[in-house]
Amino acid sequence: MLSTIRFFEHEGSTALELRLNLDETTPKAPYTGKPRGHKPKVKEVE
Repeated sequence: MLSTIRFFEHEGSTALELRLNLDETTPKAPYTGKPRGHKPKVKEVE
């Protein structure tokens, strides 16, 4: 991600503009870790 900072005049005072460029993003890899949350209860059948 690239960012650009630019000064400009707004109503008589100097202001800043921050522009984010999302051109070169890579897709996020899927989560492959442990499943979250409680373990399901095991029901025993007699």
